[in-house]
Amino acid sequence: MDQTRTSNLHSAFLIAALALSSWLGCLLSSDIASAEVTMKVYRKFAVFPIAVSSGDISTEDAWWQAREVLVKDLRFFVASRRLMLNRGVFQPRKNLKPADSIILAKILDAELIITMFIEDRELFFRAYDGENGYRVWESQLQFHPAVPIQEQLVGGTQKLAQEFILGIPYQGYVTEAEEDSPIVYEKGRDRFSQVFIGNSVHLEVGDPVQWVHVFGDPSRPLHENPRILVVAEGEIAEKMSEKVEVKITKMRSPEDIWLQGAVRFPKEFTRLKDLYQRPGEKSSMLAPEFLTAEMKDAREVGQKQSSTSTALAFIASLAAMILLAF
Repeated sequence: MDQTRTSNLHSAFLIAALALSSWLGCLLSSDIASAEVTMKVYRKFAVFPIAVSSGDISTEDAWWQAREVLVKDLRFFVASRRLMLNRGVFQPRKNLKPADSIILAKILDAELIITMFIEDRELFFRAYDGENGYRVWESQLQFHPAVPIQEQLVGGTQKLAQEFILGIPYQGYVTEAEEDSPIVYEKGRDRFSQVFIGNSVHLEVGDPVQWVHVFGDPSRPLHENPRILVVAEGEIAEKMSEKVEVKITKMRSPEDIWLQGAVRFPKEFTRLKDLYQRPGEKSSMLAPEFLTAEMKDAREVGQKQSSTSTALAFIASLAAMILLAF
């Protein structure tokens, strides 16, 4: 009798332990899935040939045109056909597993892997992080049923490539003024930093600039409704060949501005949105909420109090002590 009771208690304990373990596992996996990751700037892409289920569709021209859209402003570098052939990876691909993305990125020295494919008269575009395999961005386009796919393919790939560029929540990245020079440097009392913009000819002196930290949920495409924290603001002070010098007007700390950090140009974002957003499309994915951190005048950040202000503070403190004594 006692043995049966002991056995039942033991079984109940095991069931309870397994249930608790399962619950904790679900809880932890949920927390991990919902945890945010800091998104980095992508500069080097690898674009694979378009995969089709039917052999009577030519995709060569559409593949070239998609690449042309990505390199147009010289902000991104795309792996050449020769490189992909020499490395033995030049072939159509569809959805990738994280491990596949990581391996392909290492082979091609790429930071972002892009695949395109056609299924059931629909064109798909996928972009994957080359370091961890996260899906960064995705979209698709339905072909018109009355028009042959071949006649719509070039325009479709161009459209999705343009939307991908629009979905990137930054338009430049922090670079060095000279090799090994400070990222944030001073001229008189003002602070400056330099930003790579490629061939963005539409930017002008005086245009507003924002340094941003971008966070995404790895359980879904990272550029889908990202959380963006503005850590510094400024304006273009000088345009150079492929970069601009920016005067910092507000900031939290110089440490928030780091090499290859993301930089947003609100004027350029608005221009791209007017060019590339589909008619009637909601802008929630394209214009996420920007959370401005506590910032102050860049001249004041990290500056020591003057001797006059220190003396005044000491006198005020001494006067308070005398009043309290009486």
